[in-house]
Amino acid sequence: MPDKIELKRRGFGLAMKTFQDREGHCYIVFRSSNGSFHVFAEVNAKDAGEKITGRRENTRIMWGKLWRGERNR
Repeated sequence: MPDKIELKRRGFGLAMKTFQDREGHCYIVFRSSNGSFHVFAEVNAKDAGEKITGRRENTRIMWGKLWRGERNR
């Protein structure tokens, strides 16, 4: 039995759902613990990556580099 019990760390409590409109566009919706909503439109990952980097390459590799901050490599 541990000597000291630490409470589990709490985050922002973001809940996420996706919704589709009548034209087939997908929206990613985040709801914060205080009740505010943030909505993002889903786009094609390859097209978005090409717009950001100016190059067209393997999608997973490209986004992996962007995620790690390796944008200009």
